[in-house]
Amino acid sequence: MDKLIKVENAPKNPSGRPLKVIDWEQVEKLCEMQCTGEEVGAFIGLDYKTLERAIRREFKQGFVEYYKKHSGTGKTSLRRMQWLSAQGGNVTMLIWLGKQWLGQKDKTDISSDGSMSPVAARGDAVLAILKAEQAAAEAMLAKINADKLSNAG
Repeated sequence: MDKLIKVENAPKNPSGRPLKVIDWEQVEKLCEMQCTGEEVGAFIGLDYKTLERAIRREFKQGFVEYYKKHSGTGKTSLRRMQWLSAQGGNVTMLIWLGKQWLGQKDKTDISSDGSMSPVAARGDAVLAILKAEQAAAEAMLAKINADKLSNAG
């Protein structure tokens, strides 16, 4: 019975399929957008396993390491946009960030007769004030934009 012998430096199959050119900048941007490996592969027209092999060949690391490196930039960008949105007066973002980062939470106490407690009523009043402030800020921004347009023309 003959045994198969593994040859270390055997020539590669010259008739194999040529390597596909990959736009690595595009792959990085997809990772920044938190796309999965399968989604990245589908977008650039490769199977995930083929993408994994290409990353190993090109960058000497697996997709997971490559993804971690490039997805962090996207998370930072998203966090920056959330922060700017909150600073701009986006009430929803202010509330969400308060819950996520400051441990704030909604307190709604409803009694058995269906009436709201003073805590819940105060929360509704604060929300109404915040919405009114947001509307005023949006009106002010619209006026500023209108002034810019009239001064430009």
